[in-house]
Amino acid sequence: MNNGNDSNITDENYTHARFWKCALQVNPHSYRANYRGQASGFDPKTYADEICRICMREGIKVVGLADHGRVSDAEEVRQRLDQNGIVVFPGFEITTTEKVHWVCLFPETTSAQELERYLGKLQLTNPQYGTRPSPLGGQKLMQEVENLGGFCYAAHVTSNKGVLKEKLNNLWTSAELRVVQIPGKIEDLPHSYKSIILNQNSDYCREYPVTVINARDIVNPGDLCDPRATTFIKMTRPCFESFLMAFEDPESRVCLSDNMAERHYSYIESIHIEGGFLDGLSAEISDHLNAVIGGRGTGKSTFLECIRYALDIPHKGEDARRQGEQIVRENLGRFGGRISLKLRSASNHMKPYTVIRRYGEPPRVIDDGQNESLLHPGKDLLPRIEIYGQNEIYELAKNPDSLTRTIERFLPGKQELESRLAGSYRRLKENSSKLVKYLEMKDEHEQKIASLPKLEEQVRQFEDLGIEDRLKLVPLLEKQRQLEKRVIEENKRVRSGRRELEESLPDLVFMDESILEELPHADLFRHARSVLKTLVEKMRHILEDIDKTFEDADAALNELSRKITHEIKNSELQLEKDFEKVPSAGGKDGNEIGRNYQQLLREIEQVNPTREKLALINSLVNELEQDRRNLLGEISDLRSRRLIAKQSAVRK
Repeated sequence: MNNGNDSNITDENYTHARFWKCALQVNPHSYRANYRGQASGFDPKTYADEICRICMREGIKVVGLADHGRVSDAEEVRQRLDQNGIVVFPGFEITTTEKVHWVCLFPETTSAQELERYLGKLQLTNPQYGTRPSPLGGQKLMQEVENLGGFCYAAHVTSNKGVLKEKLNNLWTSAELRVVQIPGKIEDLPHSYKSIILNQNSDYCREYPVTVINARDIVNPGDLCDPRATTFIKMTRPCFESFLMAFEDPESRVCLSDNMAERHYSYIESIHIEGGFLDGLSAEISDHLNAVIGGRGTGKSTFLECIRYALDIPHKGEDARRQGEQIVRENLGRFGGRISLKLRSASNHMKPYTVIRRYGEPPRVIDDGQNESLLHPGKDLLPRIEIYGQNEIYELAKNPDSLTRTIERFLPGKQELESRLAGSYRRLKENSSKLVKYLEMKDEHEQKIASLPKLEEQVRQFEDLGIEDRLKLVPLLEKQRQLEKRVIEENKRVRSGRRELEESLPDLVFMDESILEELPHADLFRHARSVLKTLVEKMRHILEDIDKTFEDADAALNELSRKITHEIKNSELQLEKDFEKVPSAGGKDGNEIGRNYQQLLREIEQVNPTREKLALINSLVNELEQDRRNLLGEISDLRSRRLIAKQSAVRK
């Protein structure tokens, strides 16, 4: 934020509203001796000089002078501040019949003589009264000060002789009370006071919450360095009229020091237009709120579209796009006009840039070294900027999808919520792919298993012929074939794992010496490279041993496979002889019956392992379906949160 630390206030500074640092309860030299019985350590002139010096050093631009029940001793300080461009709101602090303190401030043009008359109006006619209470009550005092054109706030409300400390809820709930002074941050107050300030205590409930300020009672110039001594007030020109106006909108124009931490955000500093309807326009733009006000046809839309055109920001509505292009073409295109923007980019460390765009040409970006930049003004310098014309807002309001997208800008935690939703949808998609795959495998295996009853029934028909004992070797040979096939598959599976292990070994090119030599801690990374190198070397030795083991296993398995095949063939030759002994039946001889029986048993043995696979697939399907239910529930919860957030954003 701009804290108004300009060393010299001139008319050129009053181009837009800014936050000005204000110390609203500064006492004159005599206060400490008169009311606290302590020597100040300064003579009047030195005290005034020191107050002025610290105000200038601390960037304090507005001072409220408020002695207790008197005004004459404040003139020395007032004159010194006036001479150095610091605005002074003169006034006084007084006590009302309730024995509570109030600070009353008046316009900077108010003379000491006028202040004396105001004290008289408030029934404090004797300058020697000091802190003696006025016969007026607090509510009457606030009314009288407002009638006199002044500003009144309740001083140190949580301390002795403060409205809250004295439990004066009748004054607190008064509509005339609008501003109160607290000693620091709201969150640092005791809970009993904090709940009242935040309008959460039913005994002190108000129609509108009060505005809080910090304004420490300044009795020593050094007190001005305390953050609790000042409040930031947003004004264009620091004057009493603007000061009063700020309290009409305190939420955006009154800020305690602890909320004034520097914030880095992008903003446009100025715009200059050459050619067309707005030829010669140069405007300084506030880094806070801006408004362009004017009658119909004065160029408000043209001004907006020129900014959009310079930044190369597309329209969001089709009608708005056509209208915007026409405005720019008519106001710049016919005259070869040019727009120049100066801005600060938060995405580029608050560096200044100049954006220049002549009609019909792409925008140019010039950095603070006067070099042409490759950055895009909208995408790179102001990546989150959004521009809406009046007609475009109306167009978007008629489109539910566009309206929803606009509202989503205001969702709290939108990025985190959308990221979680995207992750849930991604996992749901992966789940769907796996589920479809395993459901297809389940169907395929179930179809195979569905053929078993039929095959088994056909086998029983052969058993009825009394050939089961003669051909009992047939199912055993088929089991051997399946086992031999499984042995080969297991060997292939292990080989595949060996291949993946070798491919996962690190390639140390990424830690080449040419990369490490410039690093500040290169020795540590060299050691890390050495560790990885040792790992790779040892793993390669292990892989060599694994390869030797595979060779031995392959040789042994090949020999065993040859023997198994040989033995099965010998057994099948014996089966052929046994088939010949099978009696003929149904027009088929023994050989044909035996071969049919053998084929049936072979099919059954091929299907039997499918039962085990189906059980595993069913388990995986059940797990995936449960994951799917969980994901759908998670997505439903996240969408509900998003909907509630949207509704909250709409209400806000």
